[in-house]
Amino acid sequence: MNAIVTSNSATSPVTTQNTAEQQHRFELSLHGAFDATRVQQLRADLDYLACCQHNPIVLNLAAVNTLDSSGVGAIVYLYKRLAITGRTLEVTGVNGQPLQLMQSLRIDKSLNITTVQA
Repeated sequence: MNAIVTSNSATSPVTTQNTAEQQHRFELSLHGAFDATRVQQLRADLDYLACCQHNPIVLNLAAVNTLDSSGVGAIVYLYKRLAITGRTLEVTGVNGQPLQLMQSLRIDKSLNITTVQA
């Protein structure tokens, strides 16, 4: 499968990875802020991921420096949509402010979250 989000820019806020060895695994890496504006830009892509056959879906937040309630909502939305079909969401690389917010909301207790060790 080809990436659903593409960009020729080295500073693109989104990159994807899907290798031959991981045909069913799909990774979406975000960069910068995962906020209301970014969620709006990614809405169609998140809907696609919720419906595609890939498992697991990996959301890499290692390069995300800001997470707001819209970003949290998008993560929970995707998690719930995948769970309905028996698939999983892995959230990796969580650190800094995004990690603090997820911990304060106790989302880290429900989702499969991997943090970055400082």
